[in-house]
Amino acid sequence: MAIAVGTAAADPNPEAEKLFRDGRKLLADGKPVEACDAFGASAKLEPSVGTLLNLGDCRAKLGQTASAWAAFVAAGRLARKVADPRMAEADRRSAELEPTLSYLTINATAVPQLAIERDNVATDPTVWGQSVPVDPGRIAITAHAPGYDAWSTTIDIAPNGERRIVTVPALHAQPVAVHTQFVERSVLTKTREVAIGVASAGVLALAAGGILALDANSLENSALKTCPANEPCHDLGASQKSKTAVTRGTVATVVGGVGLAAVAAGVALWFVGRPQDSATPLAHVVPAATPDSVSLSYAGSF
Repeated sequence: MAIAVGTAAADPNPEAEKLFRDGRKLLADGKPVEACDAFGASAKLEPSVGTLLNLGDCRAKLGQTASAWAAFVAAGRLARKVADPRMAEADRRSAELEPTLSYLTINATAVPQLAIERDNVATDPTVWGQSVPVDPGRIAITAHAPGYDAWSTTIDIAPNGERRIVTVPALHAQPVAVHTQFVERSVLTKTREVAIGVASAGVLALAAGGILALDANSLENSALKTCPANEPCHDLGASQKSKTAVTRGTVATVVGGVGLAAVAAGVALWFVGRPQDSATPLAHVVPAATPDSVSLSYAGSF
């Protein structure tokens, strides 16, 4: 009867009073789950002996013994503080429930910033390793910490004094991700573009010089068949071939020399035009020519 006639407060918070009355009506309508939610919300806004007693009674109807016991203990504590005569009722109800409480102990291996949740509600690290009253039923336990794989399990707690112990194993450390920053740097600068063009022209010139040289050599061999060397030649065709061979040979030498110089210049420009932050040393390019060959010497690195 003390629970039934209790009011939320002598000078209630309007929202808390509204929730309290909603809870009473819901409980009378046979909706204990919704009633418990309303009483709980009212108690958070403005704790009162009447609200806490109704909340405890509601939880007890749902078989939530630990929550009901906690509500009755809180009601008794508040009643004692304000000299409310319902203190004896609160103490009686909490004492009746205490022998039926079920308990859960959560043990955990120390991990930096470890967090353990019970039914998605964070638990205080100070109660880890201690036997804590819990409502009977299925309980989900999760553990997680930065840099570690999460762990979870589900257990069933029976009513009427069951005691369970859950040990959270050492969490597995996640692989350390090594982030390597790659700086993309183009090696093709404007100077190197020019170098490619110059070297390409040089290669074409060398090819043209080689063709002219082969043609000159062919003409000279043809002329020598008709007019051997160091002998007077009276064949105008052979004489003309010989002159043409000399002319083409001279042009081949000039064109080949220009091509060689262009290739050398292109290579030199390539290294000179390296990116500004490159530590690549300059190359040393030295062209060389003899009556029988042309060559290019190089020292350096890409």
